[in-house]
Amino acid sequence: MAQFRIKPNSKRKAKADMEAFAKRKKQALKKALGFWMGDTVGEMQDELVRIGANDTGQLIAATKHDPVREEGHRISARGYNDSEHAPVIEHGRSPHSGLPPPLLPLVAWASRKGIISSLPVNVSFDGELAEKWAASGSILRNMKKGGAKKANTKPLDPQIRDLLIVRLIARKIFEKGIVGRHPFSIVWDRRSRTINKDIASLLRLLP
Repeated sequence: MAQFRIKPNSKRKAKADMEAFAKRKKQALKKALGFWMGDTVGEMQDELVRIGANDTGQLIAATKHDPVREEGHRISARGYNDSEHAPVIEHGRSPHSGLPPPLLPLVAWASRKGIISSLPVNVSFDGELAEKWAASGSILRNMKKGGAKKANTKPLDPQIRDLLIVRLIARKIFEKGIVGRHPFSIVWDRRSRTINKDIASLLRLLP
């Protein structure tokens, strides 16, 4: 009768070989997932450009991902954007929700967009602009009461006019809200539908 016996040394070597193989596969999977997440973040950044949400580049720079993590048998990756403007770009803003939008960032935004031209981008409502800031608020309150219908042939000071424009933009945002553009979820939904196929393709390309 024929017999077959595996020597103890051969068993240990086979086990070591299998463990080394599993480790190489896991490392390759981590690398592939890292590449996939990097491509996903890149597409989110492209989507921000496409919808015109690249005013300062801050949103694009804040769209990033953490290194791939390994916890036991689980491998995971996390993409995120921690900019304070990201939730508004993604989900929008409901009318009359929360506090009115902050005015200082709106001054900088309106200046970059060419809507106003007489105010510095890094403006302060204190100091020499304090009186003009107060005057723009007084005009806005008068407009709410119907005072804007009264004839006024005196031209506004350019800085008071621009401050008033910023106040009106803020009021419109507060009253009308902002429609969400969903750049992050659009890309994530599209990419996540093909993640298994994408990872498999990347694994075939890796040595």
